[in-house]
Amino acid sequence: MAARILKLLCVFFSVLTVLLCGCEHDKNSNAVNTDFSADFKARYRGTELSGSLINTRQGYCAIDLSSPETLNGLSVSYSGNELALSRSGVKATADEDYLPNDSFCSILHGILKAAPNSKGSSEITLELPCSDANLTVDADGLPKEASVQSLDFFIIFSNTKATGK
Repeated sequence: MAARILKLLCVFFSVLTVLLCGCEHDKNSNAVNTDFSADFKARYRGTELSGSLINTRQGYCAIDLSSPETLNGLSVSYSGNELALSRSGVKATADEDYLPNDSFCSILHGILKAAPNSKGSSEITLELPCSDANLTVDADGLPKEASVQSLDFFIIFSNTKATGK
């Protein structure tokens, strides 16, 4: 009886190992990797912006602005459909639909939300609610730059690091 249970356990763990190894993502699939952190410099409607961001595949995105000086310390985060704005310890939350689709944060978040559905080349066109966007990714699928010509939006990512597996 003990030998039979031991055989069943061996079979179970063998099948589990095969399943777990077979489900790993192919790193050469050219899929866009949106599980990352980065610094950015951007131009939006004639304003130069800089800051940092963290984005995850689970739908969390945090954008921290450092310039211009009037926006220094402003944080915008998305979690699911909830938007949170905070600065100097004051925080306000709302449904993300309250922020206009053509605002800087909505455009950036929209690009990062739409990107995982894209595969193929290093230059991708994405459909956003407000306009079409162009996204360029590096060999690892991490975003390098993005633009929306009709809204004078351009962003370059630097110090980009993958945060997921």
